[in-house]
Amino acid sequence: MAAPNDSYIVQGYGKHKKNIIEIASFLRNFYEGNVPDNVDSHSEPRPWEEMIHHAIYGRICTTSNADNQPVKLSDQPNRKTAFVFGPGTVCSTLLQFQPYEMLLHLGFLPEYIKVKVVDQKKAFWVVLLYPDSIPQCTPILPATWDGVLKFVRRCYPDAFQIVKQHLYVMKNNPVEFFEAQAGFKFIDALHNPGGPNFMSYARFRTLPPPQLEWETRLFLYCEVRIFELFTGNGFTKRSDGIQGEKEYICENYELTMFGDENCVAIPLTVCIPPSNDDDNLE
Repeated sequence: MAAPNDSYIVQGYGKHKKNIIEIASFLRNFYEGNVPDNVDSHSEPRPWEEMIHHAIYGRICTTSNADNQPVKLSDQPNRKTAFVFGPGTVCSTLLQFQPYEMLLHLGFLPEYIKVKVVDQKKAFWVVLLYPDSIPQCTPILPATWDGVLKFVRRCYPDAFQIVKQHLYVMKNNPVEFFEAQAGFKFIDALHNPGGPNFMSYARFRTLPPPQLEWETRLFLYCEVRIFELFTGNGFTKRSDGIQGEKEYICENYELTMFGDENCVAIPLTVCIPPSNDDDNLE
């Protein structure tokens, strides 16, 4: 399906502000291929503030299967933070790509998507929410290194000083630099959260000082999910190196906190294209 232009987005939302349920319905229709034949090409693009009542944030979530909706922004046990995208993404990128391409554009690695879909048989969802509906929630911050450090201080206080000490090295070196020191691929540690290479907060706190730089980077990789494509400048980065969407960090909210009118989960069908290796096996 061809990507819609700005006029399509305006046509899809209509000429008045929409609530979160209506936007979710439109997204669901889009992913099912129900695209209007007639598009008003003369409509002027409108900023998201004019199309929705409140700032909508969103996240790609996974669950054990398509029958179980997300309960929290991340289903990882003991996860304290989560990355989300903002209103600009909700009102543009979510409508421009089919699910697999959308995940790539939002900064997911192809091998990570394959692990979730093929190996772990996980189901993907788009969760949309109005964080302003929770008056006591912690503010959502841009996903910069400064924002990450603030959440580490709040959520992982015993790790804060060590993360701060190693911050310069982590900001200026890719994950591969630390993997060379550790002797294994960090992404492999995610396959077995109970295994010897997974750096949980509990394990990190028991490390004998001084903690090594690769141990600190692995802790952020496993617990905060700061992966290979994290830029630290508030934007995602695609696997091809192109800058992606604005990215934010927040608490790992329980979705029941928002109520049905302020949060909705939309199931995705993620179709992974065959690789060259798959072609060679046929």
